[in-house]
Amino acid sequence: MLEEGGLVPGPMAAKIADGIMQVIAQESASGSPRSADYLDFEPKLTALIGQNASRLHMGRSRQDIGATIARMSLRDGLLREYETLVASREKLLAMAREHKQTIIPAYTHGVQAQPTTFAHYLLAWESAVARTSDRLQQAYRRINKSPLGAAALGTSSLPIDRKRLAGMLGFDGLVENSYDANHLSSTDSSLEVASALHICAIQLGQFAQDLHAQYAAPAPWLMLSEGKLTGVSSLMPQKRNPAALEQLRTQRNADRVPAVSQQSARHVRLPQL
Repeated sequence: MLEEGGLVPGPMAAKIADGIMQVIAQESASGSPRSADYLDFEPKLTALIGQNASRLHMGRSRQDIGATIARMSLRDGLLREYETLVASREKLLAMAREHKQTIIPAYTHGVQAQPTTFAHYLLAWESAVARTSDRLQQAYRRINKSPLGAAALGTSSLPIDRKRLAGMLGFDGLVENSYDANHLSSTDSSLEVASALHICAIQLGQFAQDLHAQYAAPAPWLMLSEGKLTGVSSLMPQKRNPAALEQLRTQRNADRVPAVSQQSARHVRLPQL
């Protein structure tokens, strides 16, 4: 963008680009420290190619650079979570197709109320996950806007092409107001994603509670399969503790959903989450 706008001559731009690749290579080496602070990056670049490295910083501030890096990181994390939710919905739908005739008890107030199908139950959870997916889609449209070029808060007198920067970094558009770019939108964007994931975490907690409740029943119909998700009692080897359910609310990442191993109207076992 600096070269295209005539702010940096071609040979200098090429030298800066080569220096950037060298810094990336150095920091990618095993055991090498890597800082997320641009003010740590620029001195490393200067050490390699000289003072012209500072031309990379033209018309921009640590504030809009930091806001952009944070937004790109938030965007990447949101996309990973969205992909996980889509995979979860696909698995829930696949299980539901297999269990249209599997009769299970449905509960109100924690008490068995009336019969329903396991498919009906699973589709309820798919609907809940679908709403969280929609929330993340809506958040993505607002998050995928670039603050770069806003400088500290009032842009710069240099002809920085903000739209070109946005396109090169994969943004769909700009945070138009330069004050908003660094000082307001950076806060509410993070809160919006956190809010959507908070709702998702509560949904996971409800699901875990459903499963965990069965372990307290004399004849549970829904349980985790024996394996890594169930811990063996140190005193009673015949007892399988639902360790995964107990730890679910504290886990930061999950990339699987329950998959039913066999159809049974009396007892459905769920393997790996």
